Parts: sequence; C-alpha cells; structure tokens
Amino acid sequence: MKIGQKIKNYRTQLDWTQETLAQKIKVSRQTISNWENDKSYPDIYNIKLLAEAFNLDPAELFKEDLDIMTETINYLDIKQHRAFTIEMVVAMVISGGLFLISMLTTGSVSDICLGAAGMAWLMVIFFTVQMQEINRKYQLKTFKDIKAFSEGKISEPQKYQPHRLLMGLQFLLILSGPFIGLLLAYLFIG
Repeated sequence: MKIGQKIKNYRTQLDWTQETLAQKIKVSRQTISNWENDKSYPDIYNIKLLAEAFNLDPAELFKEDLDIMTETINYLDIKQHRAFTIEMVVAMVISGGLFLISMLTTGSVSDICLGAAGMAWLMVIFFTVQMQEINRKYQLKTFKDIKAFSEGKISEPQKYQPHRLLMGLQFLLILSGPFIGLLLAYLFIG
C-alpha cells in the first residue's frame, strides 16, 4: 500500500512532525506512525481529514491503492462465503445424521442428538468469530468504505463507530446457545 508513504511525504514537505499532524486531525502520534509504516490503514473519515490538512483531494491519497483494495475485498468476500457455506453444510450433515440415527435406533431424540445440535451451534459461533477477525485483520470495512467513497456512493464519510446494539446482540446470542440446548433437553428428555 502506498498511502503510508504519501502521508509521510506530504507531512515532511510541510515540515510537520508526526505529533503536529496528529494534533491537526485529532489522532495519536502512534496512529500516524502506524499509517506511515503500513501497519494500519486510515478509515475514510481520517483520509478526508488528512486530505484537508494537506489541502488535497482525498482520492489523491488512496487512488493507487484502490486496485489492491478491490482485489482484497473480492477475495475475502468469496473466501468467507465459501467457508461459511461449507461449515453450514458440515453442521447440518452432522446434526441431521445423528438425529436420524437416534430416531431410527431409539425412536426418540437422544442426548447424542442434542449434543450434535450444541456442536453445530458452537461451530457457527466459532466461524462467526473467525470471520470478524478476518474483517478486522484485513481492514475490510475500511477498504469497502474507501471504495464506495471513490465511486461516489458515500458523499460524506463519517467516523466509524462500532454498533453497540449489534455487539450486544452477538454476545447475547452466544450466551443463549447453552440455555437453548438445556431447554430442548428438558422438553424432549425430561
């Protein structure tokens, strides 16, 4: 990615320190250092602030990186979709197979079937966490925002704020799995 080098070049042309630039756009000096050393990528909101500080069009900062971002987005979207599909099929086959075996041998739902449903639930949770880690690691949200901005789909970038409600629902969903399993066990066995 070339944006880090561009930030450093524009900053040094203006004879600014990392601290000076950080104060102008209200981020930490370490954030500027991470951008310049390609350890992280600024989001679209910070790209706009950088462009204003350097008196540039925001596209000047990221246009050379756009092809790489597009490839990354496409590759990871396909990879995530494919992996999620495979995992869902495996979970369904395992839990469905154990359910059929249980019904054919005992005539009722057994602990094995409930255990399989619990394992399938855990597989879904595990994969969801992995997908979020991939998105964070490759900054997929940032890349998608920059691509949308460059295509005119976002006119005014906004500072990214994680959705607390969504995070809370995910946490609640993860915690509810064992309780759903216990409820099913009580209904079918007890």
